[in-house]
Amino acid sequence: MENKFYDLMVIFDEKEAKREKITSEITGIINENNGFIEHIDEWGIKTLSYPIKKHLEGFYLLIRFSVKKEAISLISEVLRVSEHVLRFLITKRKNPLPKEGEKENEEEVKEE
Repeated sequence: MENKFYDLMVIFDEKEAKREKITSEITGIINENNGFIEHIDEWGIKTLSYPIKKHLEGFYLLIRFSVKKEAISLISEVLRVSEHVLRFLITKRKNPLPKEGEKENEEEVKEE
């Protein structure tokens, strides 16, 4: 079975130590299932639109990765049982991220 491309957005509470532990668990699951992480983007602490579990702020983290479909249920379970995860969403992508210097489905416009 081949790897598929995914985006994972997680909103954590403000506890940094727990956030790092959960993130390392997720990356471990990805690596154990012959996947790879394309990019990890920490957006930092943002104000939430509405309170979630009595929190007004959350730490946003975006992980873009490729893994076998079976590993998604393991990742979801880790996030679902953690009390430090306020919300998460896993979405599937069709293509990998473009490499540096490449433009994603865009044609260059030459100036004359």
